[in-house]
Amino acid sequence: MNDQQALSPILEKIRKLLALSTSSNPHEAALAASKAQALLAEYNLELSQVQTSEPDARYEQAHLSTGSRVWRRQLLYVLAKYNFCQTVYDPNYKHVILIGERHNSEVVQYLYSSLVEQLEHMAVTAYRQSESEFPLATWKNSFFAGALRSIDQRLDEQQKQFVAISGQCRSLVIVKNDELQKAVNKLFPHLRAGRSRRIVRCDGYYDGIRAGRTVALNKALH
Repeated sequence: MNDQQALSPILEKIRKLLALSTSSNPHEAALAASKAQALLAEYNLELSQVQTSEPDARYEQAHLSTGSRVWRRQLLYVLAKYNFCQTVYDPNYKHVILIGERHNSEVVQYLYSSLVEQLEHMAVTAYRQSESEFPLATWKNSFFAGALRSIDQRLDEQQKQFVAISGQCRSLVIVKNDELQKAVNKLFPHLRAGRSRRIVRCDGYYDGIRAGRTVALNKALH
């Protein structure tokens, strides 16, 4: 078994899972990336028992354009953090460098694309319904901040549940995080931590928290 042969059915399951988010039934569309996270974690656990290549050879870079939209950058950071990847932001070109093993990186990119589309649509719809006096751009920034907080909490919960399953699961997370950090240090030896931009909260923040609980993050695959 090689990585690509084993990966294809996993990605296909995740694609089917996220396709539920386009359903007209809100219960079918809700709760899908933490289930995808669980599937990916299980895959990494299985793969760790057959991998023979050195970690340095497995970690790659992917460049994703996020423009000047801070919330998109933060969403990518959150998804990477809980799916065995890490992000580095290049302010000169306004893009994010995603570091991880190919199978993990591809899933993070797929989740990111799906959630950006969902949240953009939810933000516009919720703003119209709110009849808020805040400007649209300000309201949406607050909305996205609330949604990201909720998504972060849910993925953190999912990871804690995975780690609690067994010592093997806990060891996997520790080893993967250690490998990843070494890869990042090697690729970016002079990397410095940056300060995150503060987003002003308005009434959209709490709508965003509610939306973050209903985006496709945890639906069981049928």
